[in-house]
Amino acid sequence: MEEDMRAVDIITRKRDAKVLFQGEIDWFVRGIVDGRIPDHQTSALLMAMFLNGMDIDETLALTKSMTESGEGLDLPILKPKFDKHSTGGVGDKVSLILAPLVASCSIAVPMLSGRSLGHTGGTLNKLESIPGMRIHLSIEEMEKEVKEIGMVIAGQTERIAPADRKIYHLRDKTGTVESIPLITSSILSKKLSEDIDGLALDVKVGKGAFVKTIDNARLLAESIAEVAKKMGIRIRAFMTSMNVPLGNAVGTGVEVYETLMILEGEEYPSDLMEVTLTLSQAIVDLAGLRGIDLTEKIRDGSALRKFREFVEFQGGDVSYVDAPEKLIEDCTREEIVSNRSAYVVAMDTEKIGKIAVDTESVSRGIIFHKKVGDRAERGNPLATIFWRGDAGRDPDQREDFTHFTGDIKNAILSSYEFGPDPPPTEEMIIERL
Repeated sequence: MEEDMRAVDIITRKRDAKVLFQGEIDWFVRGIVDGRIPDHQTSALLMAMFLNGMDIDETLALTKSMTESGEGLDLPILKPKFDKHSTGGVGDKVSLILAPLVASCSIAVPMLSGRSLGHTGGTLNKLESIPGMRIHLSIEEMEKEVKEIGMVIAGQTERIAPADRKIYHLRDKTGTVESIPLITSSILSKKLSEDIDGLALDVKVGKGAFVKTIDNARLLAESIAEVAKKMGIRIRAFMTSMNVPLGNAVGTGVEVYETLMILEGEEYPSDLMEVTLTLSQAIVDLAGLRGIDLTEKIRDGSALRKFREFVEFQGGDVSYVDAPEKLIEDCTREEIVSNRSAYVVAMDTEKIGKIAVDTESVSRGIIFHKKVGDRAERGNPLATIFWRGDAGRDPDQREDFTHFTGDIKNAILSSYEFGPDPPPTEEMIIERL
């Protein structure tokens, strides 16, 4: 009863817009993890935090409590240790390129990543396109991989920031996901568990991002940066545009394919490479390294070799790294063609992201041939969708699958907006904080 009353007292204080102290937040977070505090009371506190906000000291206190609610990596190595975090976008495969690229510069990259969320594809889902790839590793396995090859990309374990796992689930159920203090604590509790020295932060803003306005993106970036600095983490924060899919590929398999083609030096979508190189250079600068040419690390194969080591260490079939076309060679390809001659002036990027996530079980994704600013002639291919080789082969389901694919093709076509003149060029790096 005493514990319930104290939980109620903390909820009431926040309901009345009072500031919570470190001890109160510590007690509540411990109760969430050990099960003493039921979900309905945690949900009540989250709603009070959402409605009344939290000042920077409260956000810092919550971040500390969530970080300390579990275990973390222990990396007693001489290399600088850095990570990158993105708030999520469509076609955002930056992590897949950045991690091996930065690791090839003798910087350790312990990266905890997530699965698809809403209309944004998850890094872990993409990696699972490579047969055999293990993305669930123990803390000990992650530590070993970072020490031996300089990087890891894996999912959060039950031992890392367990409070975040419980709180995030309830935020999703209670409509409190958008709270900037709660987002800040969620992101940093995982990143601080990686034993890193610093972080490059990419807050995406626009039609295909969770954050739609520059003002809200700036508030989030400033919140994360301020708390990170108070926790002793060096950080560079950027706001980048997410009005158009990043790169040409959207979807699990095709994004890994595009990543490998870039690392092989075969193609360089300018928007994707601008964001990737900006964030990678920020890490190199924060690490205090000089004289590193990141593009040369791609040209000379260093980044690709690091990606291959990473895939091999985590049990993936490295033949897919050596021959990226294997990711799409068994696919049935369908083109979406333009029904007019005009410029592409806009794309419904969130809709495109939802299509890619919703068709993940039957498709390896979409490669776009025309994006905003490009001229399309009637009959030109706008995009190609890659259906999995076994999709639609069941004779009893073939007719339904044909209707389904037709609906998807029409949805992709309708995501394009055309006009007689090219739109103004949009900067990818909106702001550096």
